[in-house]
Amino acid sequence: MSGAATNAGAAGAGTVSPDLEAGFEASCLARERWEGTTAVLLSAVLIPLWIVFDALLEPEWVQPFTVMRTAATAVAWVAVVAVRRARTTRGLRAWVVLALAIGGAAIALMLPHVQHFPAYVFGFSLFFWGAGAMFSWPARWSLALFGFLLAVMSTGFAVWPDARELADFIAAGFYLGSAATIATIMTIVRSRLVREGFVVSHELAMRNADVERTLEQLRDAQARLVASEKLTALGRLLAGLSHEINNPLNVLHNNLDPLRASLGGLLEVARAAEGASAADLPALRRRCAELDVETTSQDVRDATEMMRAAMERVRQVHADLRAFIRGDAPGMVHGDPGEGLRATAALLSRRLPEGVHVEVDVGPLPRTTFQPGQLNQVWHNLVQNALDAVGDAGTVTVRARAVGDRLEVTVADSGPGVAPEHQARLFEPFFTTKGVGKGTGLGLAMSYQIVERHGGAMFLDGGYTEGARFVVQLPVRVVPALPVPAASDPSASRRAG
Repeated sequence: MSGAATNAGAAGAGTVSPDLEAGFEASCLARERWEGTTAVLLSAVLIPLWIVFDALLEPEWVQPFTVMRTAATAVAWVAVVAVRRARTTRGLRAWVVLALAIGGAAIALMLPHVQHFPAYVFGFSLFFWGAGAMFSWPARWSLALFGFLLAVMSTGFAVWPDARELADFIAAGFYLGSAATIATIMTIVRSRLVREGFVVSHELAMRNADVERTLEQLRDAQARLVASEKLTALGRLLAGLSHEINNPLNVLHNNLDPLRASLGGLLEVARAAEGASAADLPALRRRCAELDVETTSQDVRDATEMMRAAMERVRQVHADLRAFIRGDAPGMVHGDPGEGLRATAALLSRRLPEGVHVEVDVGPLPRTTFQPGQLNQVWHNLVQNALDAVGDAGTVTVRARAVGDRLEVTVADSGPGVAPEHQARLFEPFFTTKGVGKGTGLGLAMSYQIVERHGGAMFLDGGYTEGARFVVQLPVRVVPALPVPAASDPSASRRAG
C-alpha cells in the first residue's frame, strides 16, 4: 500500500475499494519509475561532470573527491537498471533513495574542506530541490532521504570542527534545512494532488462503465422493440394477405368438384362415341341431351377461366410479396427502388375500406445503389401511417420521380395532418400520436435513420395543407456502395428530431 493512499485517503468519498487501491498502486509504480529513472540518470550523468569543477575549484582535493564521485556514479548507474526492473513501489523507492543518498553524502563530506563553500552548498542543495520538484512519492521517503543527508553533513562538521567558521555552519544548516522543509511540502502537495486526481479519474471511469452498461441495455431494449415493431407490421401485412390469398383459394376449391363432374360426363360421352356403331347413335344422342353438352362445355370454360384468374391473383400476390421482402440481407444492390415501392403500395392496398383509395404514380426511375429490405421498410411505414391517418375514407397518394441527381418519393394523405406541436418530434424514437397498443413510435424514427444511412433526407412537407405529406430524397449512386448496417442495429441508432 502506497503512502500517498494513506496521506490522501479522504480524497475519495466513502470506503476505498480494493480495485481503486490496486489501480493506484499500479499507477504509482508506472509514474515513479519514470520519475526515479529521470532523477537517478541525471545524477549519474552530472556527478562525473562535477569532477571537472573539483579540478578547477579544489585542485588539492581532486583525488579523494574523484574517488567519492566515481563510487556515487557507479551506484547511480546500478540504481538506473534496478529502478527500470523494479516490480514494487517499495523496491523502486529504495533504489532511488540509495543512489541519491550516496551521491549527496559524498558532497556533504566535502563541505568541511572546500574553499569555495557557497558553490558546494548550492550543489548539495540540488539533491533537496530536485527531489521536491520531481517526486510524488510519500513524504516519509523524502524525510528519510533529507534527514540522512543533513545527518551526514552534521557529522562531517562535527568530525572536522575547525575546518569551517561557525557562520558557515549556521548558513549551511539554515539554507539546507529550509530546502529540505520546502521540498518535503512540495512532495506532500504533489502526492495529494496525484491521489485526488486518480480518485476522480477512477470514479469517472466507473461512472462511464455504468453509463456504457446502461447504454448497452438501452440498445438491447431498442433492438427488441425494433424487432417487435417489424413483427407487428409483418403480422398486419400477413393478416391482410391471408384474406387476399384465401379468396382465390376458395374459388379454386369451389370449382374443382363441379369441374371434375362436368369433365367426367364429357369424357364418358367421348369414350362411348369412340367405339360406337350406327346402332348406338340414338343412345349417344339421348346421353348428350341428358348431359346438355353445350351447356356443360360452357361451364367448363367458365370454370377454367375463373380458376385461371384466381391463380393469376395468387401469382400477383406472391410477386408483390417477393418484391417486398427481397433483399432482406444487409447487402446493397444496384437496381430500381421503384420496384419495391410499387410492390409495397400494392400489398398495403389490398382489402381496404371502400372509401379509401390508394393512387400510385411510380414510373421508371434511375438505377441506384440501395438496400431493398430497408427501403421497403421505409415505404411500408410511410404508406401504413398514411392509411391509418385517413381511416375509413380518404386518399393516399404515392409518387416517385427523379429530380436532378436525386430521387424524390412522396407519400401524401388526405387525413387531418400533423399538429404543429408534434411536427418537431415526429422522428423521435418512441414518440407516437396513436392510441395505446396501436404503435410504438419507432416507425418514423427507424425510417429516418435508414434514409440517413443511404445518404438521403426525410422530412415532413410543411407547405402541404391538404393533410400530411412526407418527402424522401435519395442520391442516385452509380457505383455500388459498401453494405450498410441492418435496420435494427442499435449501434447505428441516433436520435433524429
